[in-house]
Amino acid sequence: MKKIIFLVLLLLIIILPVSSAYERYQWMWSTDKVGYFFDKNTIKFDNSSGHVNTDVIDVWIKTVFSPEAAQEIIDRVDSEYIKNKLANFDHKLTHYQIKVSSSKIKELDDCWYSSDGNLIHEFDDTYQPWKPIIPGSNSEGWQHRLMDYILNNWKTVYDRS
Repeated sequence: MKKIIFLVLLLLIIILPVSSAYERYQWMWSTDKVGYFFDKNTIKFDNSSGHVNTDVIDVWIKTVFSPEAAQEIIDRVDSEYIKNKLANFDHKLTHYQIKVSSSKIKELDDCWYSSDGNLIHEFDDTYQPWKPIIPGSNSEGWQHRLMDYILNNWKTVYDRS
């Protein structure tokens, strides 16, 4: 029953056109515990070196957790301070860069939100190293879906960069 409620909530997030906040996230896929979306309004290519690098995708990914999945994550946290801060979290936004040619991913920022939309904790991951994208992983699925989106929206993504 809880799985059905979670899936219904995910569908509502996807189909509610009430505000642009709902329209900005493109669904990638879901399980019974988590849903993955990317922000269509901020996806771009890296331009940190002063020129557009179409080999590096810069994207924010929204992860929505079922109550059970959120509790599993909270239970694994060692710090009581952070555990208390995460007591009512239900989604997070994570800033990633994906290096397409070498299939690598880098996490830049991880922002955790409560069910009422308030930022409750932020992890600065700016200095994380590039990691290989593992075949069959969520990251590989993200890379494929993002590439599909970029191929169909090349000008928009390039111009935003």
